[in-house]
Amino acid sequence: MLKKEGIKLKKDQNIPKLHSKDDFFRPVPRYDNYFDLYKINDHINDIWKEKINPLFEMYPSLIKYNPSETFTTCVTWALSKKPLKSVFVKKYNGDCNIALWREYYNDFDFCTCDPRIMCRRKAKLYKARESSFAPLQALFRGYIVRKKANDRLRMKSAVEIQASWRRKRAMLKYTHAKQCAVKIQALCRGYYVRRPYGIYRSWALWNVHAVPPQLETIVQNLISHGAVRRKRKKAFQPTPYRRKKRPHHADNQKTLQWCWGNGNP
Repeated sequence: MLKKEGIKLKKDQNIPKLHSKDDFFRPVPRYDNYFDLYKINDHINDIWKEKINPLFEMYPSLIKYNPSETFTTCVTWALSKKPLKSVFVKKYNGDCNIALWREYYNDFDFCTCDPRIMCRRKAKLYKARESSFAPLQALFRGYIVRKKANDRLRMKSAVEIQASWRRKRAMLKYTHAKQCAVKIQALCRGYYVRRPYGIYRSWALWNVHAVPPQLETIVQNLISHGAVRRKRKKAFQPTPYRRKKRPHHADNQKTLQWCWGNGNP
């Protein structure tokens, strides 16, 4: 069909079922595809005109600033950043040729990584070392760390104490190995975002030390006004099983939604 229409495919190009590097119908990833900055800009300006300008007319002592300008600055700043590498990825990049690695932007989807680097990284991930199986051995021999272990240590000889420490270390190593396995799986399945197409997907924004100050204040305001909920620490309860039972009746559960729905109290 393509030949009839006079479309020439390159030698290795094919119409994709599974995506490969040279596929024909591949959308070019551009920032414009993800959100229309100008539209958002106009929207912010409209809101500013309708809602906030009257405030300034009432209270002329307030200082004005252009909100859309700030927004654009934040967005351009975020889009100019490359995604940060997680500690995990950095660790497994350790042995690759750094000059090659930094030469161009590596895009995971388009396989722009140097194949030699990929091979080296895979080899490093899958290599079984002597210590690799220590955690599993610890698991199968049934060494389990219990809370009371330290109390029992006092009754034992030095040799036994060292042995129990070794078992504990093996157990900790085993849990660490499990965490690593989970991370490797996540990496392989592509759960780590590698391409900052939009402001909401760029790692630079969610990295605390790299947030532009204007955006930080915006987020702080959202949090303090309750527009965004952040997880609260539970109060420390020394004896949870002896505390007084409190009634869980509907009267006590007046939620924010209820307040909004029922007008002024």
